[in-house]
Order: sequence, then structure tokens, then C-alpha cells
Amino acid sequence: MEYLQLLKQEMGEKRYMAVGHDVADYYMLLGYRNHYREPAVVAKGYAIASLFKNHKKYVYENDLVAGSLYGRRVSDGVYSEAELNYAERVVSIIFNL
Repeated sequence: MEYLQLLKQEMGEKRYMAVGHDVADYYMLLGYRNHYREPAVVAKGYAIASLFKNHKKYVYENDLVAGSLYGRRVSDGVYSEAELNYAERVVSIIFNL
């Protein structure tokens, strides 16, 4: 089997998208919140850096690229719905500047 097929199979077995909340926006908010007065491109840079720094790292056995979306998910209850909704609103505003 080719790597891509093996990776798809492995990702399907992990079912990472079926559990918990996607917290990418929340992690990006952590990067933004001290840089609201900076130019948008700088604030976005801090947001992306925070996302890369804070999410759980996971490399699939058959992944040829180091990294995945697996770490963007956390169990229910780690962050409140209000925090996650607020983060989603802020990130959507900043990325549309």
C-alpha cells in the first residue's frame, strides 16, 4: 500500500475529528490577545505561532509531513463553550482584516 492510503487508514482508525472540541481558534486567540494594537499581519503571526506552540503534537506513523490536525482536538470540558465561541468570533474578525 502507498503511504497516502496507509495514512488515510491510520487517520480513520484514530477518529480524531469525532472527539471533543476543535480548539484552534482558542489557541490563536491566546496569541492575539496581547497584540490587538499591532498591525493585523503581526497579530496574525502571533496567532499562528500560538497555534503551533500550544496544540498537542502528534505524528502519524505513515505521515510524511511532521504534524497533523490531531492535536487541535481536546476533550469536552477543557475549555468552556463561552471561551471557544469568543475565540471563534475574534479569530474570524482578525483573519478578515
